[in-house]
Amino acid sequence: TCKMCSKKQGDYSLHIHHIDYDKKNCNSNNLITLCISCHVKTNFNRDYWRVKLVLLGKEPSECNYRRIK
Repeated sequence: TCKMCSKKQGDYSLHIHHIDYDKKNCNSNNLITLCISCHVKTNFNRDYWRVKLVLLGKEPSECNYRRIK
């Protein structure tokens, strides 16, 4: 499930986004699943998205969905 728009994975793959934009930081607290539409949005205004996605990642209801199985 995309953590921004709640779109469920269907015939397409979800993307794993690095919240701090550091691809070497693969800590589960730094990863969030996004659909392609939302992932494209995060490539602009990175400071805004970094804060917003950190907050999304801290929501208790989201904690079980950080990794794609």
